[in-house]
Amino acid sequence: MDASYVDVYAELEEKHWWWRARRSILVSILTPFLSSESRARILEIGCASGANLSPFLEHCDVVGIEPDDSFVNHAKARNRIEVHQGSLPDELPNDLGTFDIVLALDVLEHVQEDAAACAAIRKLLRPGGHFLVTVPANPWMWSEFDELNSHYRRYTKAQVKDLLVDSGFALELISYFNFFFFGPIAAGRTLTPLFLKRGSKNRIVPKIPPRFLNEIFEWIFALERHWLNSFTFPIGGSLISLARRDMDT
Repeated sequence: MDASYVDVYAELEEKHWWWRARRSILVSILTPFLSSESRARILEIGCASGANLSPFLEHCDVVGIEPDDSFVNHAKARNRIEVHQGSLPDELPNDLGTFDIVLALDVLEHVQEDAAACAAIRKLLRPGGHFLVTVPANPWMWSEFDELNSHYRRYTKAQVKDLLVDSGFALELISYFNFFFFGPIAAGRTLTPLFLKRGSKNRIVPKIPPRFLNEIFEWIFALERHWLNSFTFPIGGSLISLARRDMDT
């Protein structure tokens, strides 16, 4: 991948309200599973620049898998994260061992064989370990953004549930999220130029708003972390699920 896009995407992961708020949400969901007595092993598949693993560096052993070597080098240099090159479902590194938590954040929509991908992820989890997955929601929202960013699909809630259960997981949470911005996102089919821009090789990437707006948007989206452990949103721009590999399988 060209270096200019890697730099742009890394900046988005670090500074853009959507990435920052999503990171707050995932930290909130995962914190109850992190013991103060032992270091959990956390793996992110499709880790890009490694920003999502940074909050766990101090208290957990974190590993990333990323298909693009430019991102691999960036994550190693900038965020001091152990990153291996690989991709779902059949090109994962050998001898990684098993993990307490595996993350796949907006990854499965890029994988043609998503059921095989979930089966491969399950093998990477210890019995009782957790899989946290986010995907874009609502097939009717399919747009040029999905096409230019190499998505195979957007998901319904039922599709995610069936995918995880059929792959041998027990669901602990499944909900829409990005609820508060769902209206503007849905309207964004016509307002896209206000929120997105064309990047390298004609990719469409989000714009980082002015600092004040960026902080307000982050605060609003991140509010969802206070509800997601006990409440499911009825609609949203994305879906989030927490699934468990059973102890006896």
